[in-house]
Amino acid sequence: MRTRSAAIAASMSIGLAMAVLTACGGEEREGESGGGDTGQGPGVTPERRQLVIAENELISRCMRRQGFKHVTEIPPAENVFGTPVEHDDVDARKQNGYGLSDRNPGKEADGIGVNGRYMQTLSKSEQRRWELAYFGGGNSEMQVRLADGSVVTFNRNGCITEARRSLYGDVASYLKVYMIAINYSGKAVGMTERDPGYLEAIAQWRNCMAGRGYHFESPKAAQEAAQDLYTDKDRETARRQEIAIATADAECDRKVNLSKLRRDLLEKNTKLAGKKYEAEILGYQELEQKALKRAKELVGPETLGR
Repeated sequence: MRTRSAAIAASMSIGLAMAVLTACGGEEREGESGGGDTGQGPGVTPERRQLVIAENELISRCMRRQGFKHVTEIPPAENVFGTPVEHDDVDARKQNGYGLSDRNPGKEADGIGVNGRYMQTLSKSEQRRWELAYFGGGNSEMQVRLADGSVVTFNRNGCITEARRSLYGDVASYLKVYMIAINYSGKAVGMTERDPGYLEAIAQWRNCMAGRGYHFESPKAAQEAAQDLYTDKDRETARRQEIAIATADAECDRKVNLSKLRRDLLEKNTKLAGKKYEAEILGYQELEQKALKRAKELVGPETLGR
């Protein structure tokens, strides 16, 4: 079992000091968790990436003021939404698999990042002081109830909150719209993946893959298995096996029309979820534009363009 410090360090490795709600009606401790993958690959808008860079820069400045080393982590530019390879693109999968071999295998290989590694070199008392500086604590907890009934708990102090206050103003008001705006598409994914027609297509996909010698529960599981190849095999062997899995995945996907069905369902469900939370989504979009202007003033356009 990992220690609390190791778990916290791991939660920071992507350089996003943010939380993602995992269930309606549940409670989430803001700032200490990561969101689940949808199976369609990571992605943020260019504007959101700039705000993450600004937030991380302000957090780093805050941590350094309190005597700690802290590097501003920059989200990879390739995580910005672009034109993704569709799951059923057989030609692309034959050529490059899932694209896993293109990633630097050594970068952040331990999963905790440069700041997490630094934190783990500190004494226990200094680790605790680091946690308090970064996340806040003491008797500073506040709770915000969101439009979907979920509750987010956050601290009124700490470098995360200080950075967000600088960018967005009132943090509670920010979280009320932000947490819904970034998660409503996730709700649409959940609706899609619970759809009986989609579940039937997944079952057909599994049968197709089994006929090719692969036994995975889902396309996401197939991609995770391909990623794991790079931990215990040489790069050439891992890439060859990755391409074989990805190709079978795409061929079975196309055979049962899985991705087409998913796209159609996701489009419908995203519209439904977006309509339900329209006020929060529009509220966040307005707040985002104001925050971008503040970010340019606070950290400079050069930093945001990295």
